[in-house]
Amino acid sequence: DLTSENASQVFGRATVIFPSYNVTANMVNDAYWSTFYSNDCNYQASEGTQVFAVNLTGDAIEMNEITDGIVKRGEGVVLKSNSASITMTPSNSVSEGDYSGNSLQGTMTEIKTTGANNYYVLYNGSEGVGFYKLSNTSGTIGANKAYFTYPAGAREFFLFDEATGIESATLNDNVEMTNDNVYDLQGRRVAQPAKGLYIVNGKKYIKK
Repeated sequence: DLTSENASQVFGRATVIFPSYNVTANMVNDAYWSTFYSNDCNYQASEGTQVFAVNLTGDAIEMNEITDGIVKRGEGVVLKSNSASITMTPSNSVSEGDYSGNSLQGTMTEIKTTGANNYYVLYNGSEGVGFYKLSNTSGTIGANKAYFTYPAGAREFFLFDEATGIESATLNDNVEMTNDNVYDLQGRRVAQPAKGLYIVNGKKYIKK
């Protein structure tokens, strides 16, 4: 959820009033997560918040940290914080972070989807924190939230790397692999896993 207060910033000779946003983040394990997007101006994230661009390359997503904490106008980002309330403040500063490969889009107003869609949103799902496909029947993307689209409809989710949630692969031939909890590395459900690397309950397992 977002709440806003008016904030005044001076751009050139004109004074333009842009809102500050209080972003409510959701706790997963020991951190709070959310996304943010604005097409108004650059925004500075509050202290204790990490800002990430997300680069989608083929079947994998890479978290690219924006170390100065400045969200570039028109760029969607993932926020990871030590607080449930994240303040996004209008900024005149130019980010030195690399947004060149950022795959996140965003919306200033709420988007309601119906029918089949290819929107992926930040979610703490059954396999851990990542980007999950919205429901095929309906879904909502909140105002000032980020998302990305992916053309292959069979993909159900994209998980973050080891630093943000997925543990290293474990050799384990005894882990319970039922028809509804096994996925390949492309986020596709696997009914009868053979030998190989799979994701089960947010962890990587090697079936021998």
